[in-house]
Formats: sequence, C-alpha cells, structure tokens
Amino acid sequence: DQEWMEKRKEKEGKPQPYSVYEVHLGSWRRNPLEGNRSLKYTEVARELAEYVKEMGFTHVEIPVENPGDMDPKHVSQALQDCDLKAVVCGVFGTSWDLTHADTSYHKTCLDYIRHCFDLCHEWGAGFLAGPMYAAVGKARQLPPSERQVEWKRAVDNLRIVCEIAEENHLDIALE
Repeated sequence: DQEWMEKRKEKEGKPQPYSVYEVHLGSWRRNPLEGNRSLKYTEVARELAEYVKEMGFTHVEIPVENPGDMDPKHVSQALQDCDLKAVVCGVFGTSWDLTHADTSYHKTCLDYIRHCFDLCHEWGAGFLAGPMYAAVGKARQLPPSERQVEWKRAVDNLRIVCEIAEENHLDIALE
C-alpha cells in the first residue's frame, strides 16, 4: 500500500493531457444483418480501438452496461495494440442502486462495482467513473422527504465503495 501511495503522490499535481472518446455501442455501430441489433464490445473491440486512435483520441470511455457482453482480455488486447487507455464507466440503473430501500439491491450494486474495478485493473484504468449511487435523475423524481432518506443511503453506501476502491488501489470519479 505504501508503494502505491507514493506513486500516487508523484502523479498528483502533474496532470497529463488526454482526450476521451465516449462510446455507446448501441448508437456507434449495429448489425443490420441481424435485425439491427447492438453489438458487443468483444465483436468490435479492434475496430472501435482503431477508429478511436484514428480520430486522435488517447482514451476510450467504456460504459459497462452488461458485463457479460465483453471479454476483458480481448478488449485489453485491442486497446494495447492501438496504444489506447481505457476509462471505465459504470452504468447504474434499477438493479444496481445503492439508494434502494431493499438492501439486496445494495449487495448487487456493490458486486457490480467490484466487477468494474476488476475491469479497471485489466485495462490499466486508475479509476471508475459514473453515478455510483443510482440511476441518473432518480433522486429528482422523489418528494423532498424521500430524497433525504435516499441521500443518507447514498452517502453510507458510497463510503463502502470508497473502502473497496482503496483496497483495490483505485479512485472513483463520481458523477
């Protein structure tokens, strides 16, 4: 841990410029031969990496919508071959919700976040980005009293996320 903290300290205050291509596969490319279905990262990892590199980006943001739709090693190889870095972004919704009244949702969400941290390690990303507490916009749809309860759940569970991130020597970029 001490070695990791020292390396992290060296980087602080010395930002390196980079540009990120944010991709959503459903709108980037589809398979017209199969009912215009969305493609999986494993199917287009090489093509996507080459495209992103050709466009002059240094990083590609990979939203983890369905962890089973990607082979992390295949994606890693495409990134390495094109000299690209990954930004891993969690996609949070109804089943991955740290603010839900049912605590079983919290466990499911924390397991998902752990999986995303594994992807960060596989792809050399130093942090996980995303709205880790719940689906975007959810809190604004609640009355103020319920919003306060959800806020407390979010804070309590985000403390756990921070502990897991620290154990994994990763940061979080909370949207």
